[in-house]
Amino acid sequence: MKNKIVIITFFLAIIFGFIAPFWDSFVVIEVFFGFIPLLLLLLVSLVLITINSLSKDKKISDSIISLLIPFFILAQITSTFLIDKLQKFRSESLIEELHLIQKQKKKLPENIETPTGIKYHKIKGEETFVISFSRGFLITEKYYSDDDKWGSYGWND
Repeated sequence: MKNKIVIITFFLAIIFGFIAPFWDSFVVIEVFFGFIPLLLLLLVSLVLITINSLSKDKKISDSIISLLIPFFILAQITSTFLIDKLQKFRSESLIEELHLIQKQKKKLPENIETPTGIKYHKIKGEETFVISFSRGFLITEKYYSDDDKWGSYGWND
């Protein structure tokens, strides 16, 4: 029974790790208040992993608990990377579609249905637009059609 609880906790930590970078309030707390404790827990986890790998009496629950923090951090980094690549690909498809509409109709639509997590904004009085999405950890990627460039903007920009 204890092993099941430990394994469920492990998988919940990984799932939360994939979601956490996109939850702005949690990122602020993690960056300003949790960075040093997470770093210390990571070091303790690495020590426990080393001790556990050298010991002859190995328990599955001890191994999983010591891997909890490293996998939580790894899940956050992985999800940020994957979401960035996926949203950039989906945004590029949307940009191509908008340029095609602009060529055909000589006008950009005021609103357009966008994939989840991607925002479209037509600049009033101009035939230009901005596409944006969150990359996680309070970083937003924006594409400006007038410059035909992407830009990264953090929480302080």
